[in-house]
Amino acid sequence: MEWTGWGFVDNPDVAGTNIFNDADEMYEYFGAHWTDDYGGTDVAWRWWFDGIDYDIIPSIIEVAGGAFWDPPYPFDDYWELEATESNALEAVDTFMHNGWAVQLSIKDGGHAITCWGYTYDTADPDYYTGVYVTDSDDNHGDTLEPGEQPPDRLRYYEVSYDSTTEKWYLPNYGDWYIRAVRTLMPFPGGDCQDSCRKSSSKDFGLLSHTSLLSNQGLVCLRQRRGVLALASA
Repeated sequence: MEWTGWGFVDNPDVAGTNIFNDADEMYEYFGAHWTDDYGGTDVAWRWWFDGIDYDIIPSIIEVAGGAFWDPPYPFDDYWELEATESNALEAVDTFMHNGWAVQLSIKDGGHAITCWGYTYDTADPDYYTGVYVTDSDDNHGDTLEPGEQPPDRLRYYEVSYDSTTEKWYLPNYGDWYIRAVRTLMPFPGGDCQDSCRKSSSKDFGLLSHTSLLSNQGLVCLRQRRGVLALASA
């Protein structure tokens, strides 16, 4: 929500300010309104836009809220879904090059993680080798001091395609596979960097990363004032 600009909602009580200042505050808002259970990312995004309780996923709304954008911005105009498992990394590739935010739904349980970039073989750009992600389960359940936020960590996971099951697997993430890819387009009226100009700067600690091989390329969504850069292709 922060990267796309949709998280920066005007504060009706104080002109020129936002209700939320960064991704941590946006995440806390979801947590204060929804039960801690699994569900579809697009359902939560839709609620952020229109505030409607569609009651279609295990996670339920305990406190009414959301309804920040629709109207005048209909949610269905700003998101897409790729549900064909064999097309998962191709979808990540396309959405990244469009400059859109990317979420991966992964199974063998059920979880959603944010994808910030991917690696590929430069000799064969369609041969994908890994993804960079942030995971809301990092530090989940940790005891924090009042006002303390867990560290922001960017992790790298290799990917492997199984032509028999026609799925993309994450061998170092419990051998889970990518079930679907969702994307949220940035706030309209400029490219993502312009629409998110009010974003706070965040630096991600990079974990589980091995140096890129000489034949690997890298594509990442660029942070406005952070550590990621758009490199390639």
